[in-house]
Amino acid sequence: MSQIKLLPNYIRLLIEIKRMGGKARPYTLAKKLNISASVLYESLLKLMALGFLEKTPEGYAITPKGEEFLKQLKNEFQRIAEVI
Repeated sequence: MSQIKLLPNYIRLLIEIKRMGGKARPYTLAKKLNISASVLYESLLKLMALGFLEKTPEGYAITPKGEEFLKQLKNEFQRIAEVI
């Protein structure tokens, strides 16, 4: 799914954390997404401010609010796919 790069970094980041089981460390995320540390931390801060992520001893974890957002995003993409 290479077109995922077209999505804003904060959405790509949330999707990648979900793929990694819901928790991830910053270094791993930056490497997987091929983004700089500054872009990564800016996106992490935005996601935490929205309540979609929380900082844990293991790195960053998706909150219930973040899980709900991902469900809504999935549903929206499915609706789009139905009309294509």
